[in-house]
Amino acid sequence: IGSWRPEREEALKTIFENFPELRFRISGPYWNRCNFIPLRRMSSTKSIYGKKLSEIVQNSFLNLNVIDRSNFPAVNMRFFEIIAAGGLELCSAGPEMEGTFINKAHLLYFNSQENLADVVQYALNNRDKMEEIKKAAQQLLCEKHLYKHRVETLKSLITNLN
Repeated sequence: IGSWRPEREEALKTIFENFPELRFRISGPYWNRCNFIPLRRMSSTKSIYGKKLSEIVQNSFLNLNVIDRSNFPAVNMRFFEIIAAGGLELCSAGPEMEGTFINKAHLLYFNSQENLADVVQYALNNRDKMEEIKKAAQQLLCEKHLYKHRVETLKSLITNLN
């Protein structure tokens, strides 16, 4: 779920070509720009938000999050939204959070198109562990990475300036 971007198309194409038996759901603006015809055929340009987004994330085995150049080295908001909704996140490596949300403990990171297929295969081979990973990520998020935690940090910084 999200706008078409070349980086997202490339990642989805890699998964599609290596795992043709998997079911995909692609939705978001501009997917009519997708050059890989099989992905374009299964995509919708409809935007999805709120409760519907959360339901889809919860009911999906994997939720792909590609951190593009506009965010890197930081993560995007979808990074937190997937975890908050209780989804299993498959995310391109983002140095900002790799030391906090640990690979194969809180989510799955990939760092290249070559390694993406290996990570998907790992998830498919370890379905029971994927449930543990989702729960651990959501627990960490709720304990330390909600907006209220950010506000508390900002308040503390401002107070210490005075």
